[in-house]
Amino acid sequence: MVEMIRLIQALLWLRWRSMINWVRSGARRGTAERLARLAEAAAPILLAALLVPSALGAAVLGFWGGLQLAADPQASMPITAARVLLAAATMAALLLPLFNAMQGGAWQVERLLLLPVSRASLHAAHVASGLSDPVIWGLTPALLALSAGLLAGGAAGAALLTLAAAAVMLATLLALQAAVGSILHIVFRDRRRAEWVSLVMMALLVLIWLLPALLQDGFDFGSSDFRVPQWVHSLLATAPSELYARFLRQAVAQDYLDALSSLAGVAAIALGLFLLSWRLYLRLLETPAKTRSGAVGQSLPWRIHQLPWLSPGGSAVAASLVRTSLRSGRIRLAILFTPLVPPLLGTLFFDSDFARGWPVSPGILTAVAAIALSMLNLQPVLLNAFGSDRAGLTLQFLSPLEEREIVRGKLAGGAAMAFGAAVLGILGSLLFDRSGSIWIWLALLPTAACFYAIAGPLWMLLSIFFPKAADLNSWGREGNPHQMAGLLGTLLLAPALAAPLGVAALSLILLRDEIWLWVLLLLSLIVSLALGRLIEGAAVGLLAKRHEALASAAQGR
Repeated sequence: MVEMIRLIQALLWLRWRSMINWVRSGARRGTAERLARLAEAAAPILLAALLVPSALGAAVLGFWGGLQLAADPQASMPITAARVLLAAATMAALLLPLFNAMQGGAWQVERLLLLPVSRASLHAAHVASGLSDPVIWGLTPALLALSAGLLAGGAAGAALLTLAAAAVMLATLLALQAAVGSILHIVFRDRRRAEWVSLVMMALLVLIWLLPALLQDGFDFGSSDFRVPQWVHSLLATAPSELYARFLRQAVAQDYLDALSSLAGVAAIALGLFLLSWRLYLRLLETPAKTRSGAVGQSLPWRIHQLPWLSPGGSAVAASLVRTSLRSGRIRLAILFTPLVPPLLGTLFFDSDFARGWPVSPGILTAVAAIALSMLNLQPVLLNAFGSDRAGLTLQFLSPLEEREIVRGKLAGGAAMAFGAAVLGILGSLLFDRSGSIWIWLALLPTAACFYAIAGPLWMLLSIFFPKAADLNSWGREGNPHQMAGLLGTLLLAPALAAPLGVAALSLILLRDEIWLWVLLLLSLIVSLALGRLIEGAAVGLLAKRHEALASAAQGR
């Protein structure tokens, strides 16, 4: 026990020192980079500060529930609240490891084997690390306050048993989270397998998101014909949350033998999950991670054609950006699932009285949303056009390419992906609603061009100013752009899209003429391209001054 406590203290100290060294390493990169790193490092602290009021509120409700049960053992509201809270915590213990695995890939646990610590202590520290989970933070005060409320209400026996049950329930959630996390990270040890699993998981999440809209006119779950199978009730009755609710009802009724029997069921589940997580953790320590699959050097040659208005070098940069990005399952999914979002948005928001007062059809409104979404989904590439190249960025700087060729090539590659995703989104909107003039539908193409003509160069500036080493195969922090770049880039989307939308609104609402719509949109496109060329020149000048900083950041230094 003493060894485990010392190990946890040492790991916490190592994590703290790593964060401090990471922040200090940005000091030589300028004030803006240092402030951005401080903001990124402070994010967990700010999250913890936001969770404190929630934990206090849960504690107040738990204390009130204990008082109510002590005064009236038949009160149902506190027990129902405990069931719902614990069921939500159990679902979070199942889902949070999935999101962590998808975001961070496999655990790098091989280095822990170099420490003079037994594997049992490492596993215990791994399970105990779940105490830092926000769900556990919010649940612990509520369970402890429930015992305090029972004690204050005069139910001393039930308070003592409930205090023990709180420890058992928290141990169950920690063991469940550790077991699920180990299973998922064993799956994610293989990089190619992790990519496909992430694709399937994200597809399932999108389909679950679409399910309410698809079934809104389907089954009536409130009708007398619908019955939940009995085996579902029997299975749910063995869930830890249900066993705890049964224990709580028996404890406040002073039926202590039955309460101890229900609590023993929760403890048995906790023990089984702990032993399962131990076996899985040993497997995780013994299984090496695979960062690549297949033989090296077997990629097929790829012929590059010179693109219009680009030099051969710029065309090669554009083709390299597109090819590297489309290798990532995250980017492929972002592009391929764009046409599924407009029908969902249209069904939930625009297929109602809300959209009937607009001068355009609901399908066109969803198409505009899809155009903005096409840029948002490509943030990992467009807001980190240099950091995602990793070591390949050094080869670009050593090649006989001018800065203008590099910037224009990356802008062209980003435009190809963004425009392709926007076209898919417009096609998805046509599946939802095809009403409206064909000329207004076609006007969405120059609208998307105006949008990218300004937003693309602005995001290129942010990519140069806020570089970050990123892995596009990762779904979370490791694959995301710099937090400051992401924040500023998202804020810049609104003014970039406001210009073509303002022109369209002026033409359709005031002038009420589709010819004027096209005339003003083409003029807006010319102005946007001229303004984008000026921003592109600023990006070229900034790139010439930040070769060393970009190459260093792209390699994680």
